[in-house]
Amino acid sequence: MDLVLNPEDSFGSGFWYLVEKASSFHGDENKLRDGNLDDFKDYVQNGIVTDWSQEREDWWTKANQYLNELAALRAIFMEDFKDVETRTAWNVKPDMPEFIITVRPTEDGIKDSVSVGLRVRLPKTYPRTAPQIQLVDRLGLSDSQVESAQKMIKDQVASLVGGEMIYELA
Repeated sequence: MDLVLNPEDSFGSGFWYLVEKASSFHGDENKLRDGNLDDFKDYVQNGIVTDWSQEREDWWTKANQYLNELAALRAIFMEDFKDVETRTAWNVKPDMPEFIITVRPTEDGIKDSVSVGLRVRLPKTYPRTAPQIQLVDRLGLSDSQVESAQKMIKDQVASLVGGEMIYELA
């Protein structure tokens, strides 16, 4: 439970455990996946038999916000949202989501000739800490335009730390 309570650690590990291991407790593997707080509370109190606290509830809420933001980005950007599969030197997949959102202008005349990818890596403590963002795969943009956009993103990220921000940045 230290992973759930310690704000310096990832809640993702605790969430993985609940999603992957809770099915035997509930008999319904989707019960905790839907983000229902009462199901999670029942699991904590009766499944792993520990006390419930406001701190656990706050972390459950934050984990669901995080997952909902990713689901919303996938739905909004559809084919312009691509998960990035990376592995460590030991062939282990990092537990921090990484993805690229291709951003295009909405004007018909240039939307096929101008674009840039926002490569986003969400740290374990997102949104309390800033995501790592790089501009990649540019099309039809000069070096100075990319540098200017990168500075604008950096400034905007600094002002948005503490809340979901990826959609606003895109």
